[in-house]
Amino acid sequence: MKKLCLALCMMLSVVSINSLHASTVKVDSLYYELRTDAPKANVVKCPATNLYLNYTSLRIPDSIEYRGVKYAVTGISENAFAKCTNLTSVELPKTLVYIDFRAFYGCTGLTELIIPDRVVTIMQRAFQHCEGLQIVKIGKNVQFIDANSFADCYSLQEFRYPRGLDITEIRDAFREHTRLIPY
Repeated sequence: MKKLCLALCMMLSVVSINSLHASTVKVDSLYYELRTDAPKANVVKCPATNLYLNYTSLRIPDSIEYRGVKYAVTGISENAFAKCTNLTSVELPKTLVYIDFRAFYGCTGLTELIIPDRVVTIMQRAFQHCEGLQIVKIGKNVQFIDANSFADCYSLQEFRYPRGLDITEIRDAFREHTRLIPY
């Protein structure tokens, strides 16, 4: 009897631990990591091979539905679209809060980028080596732009940011010739 109780307790603890981990699912043409603590999802790199490499344009939805539950898309995970050189345009969801390390690293075909108002954090090297990127406009709630976020974006001419943002703190994110334009 003790062995049976012990076995049941162990199985229940494994089920509990596994339910805390996020699961990766495919919805339409993108992969998402579903959070277990809230109905939120992050776009993640395609497992095994990067099927995103052939995309030329991309629209990430504000939310997805999986098994009857609606998830707000709030993040783009590390390396999600790294080296998608064919990608020329991307529409980010209005629900987006953060863009992780190297999320769009090396997307040399991107030319213009509008970062939605809800984005608070842009992590290091998020758009590094996006060599075709010419214009970036960030939303009014960005609080942190990490070093080298836009490094080696050789064509970047204009970075539009909301008035009141302390631009001195993010200067290391850009090349010297980029015009910083408040709006």
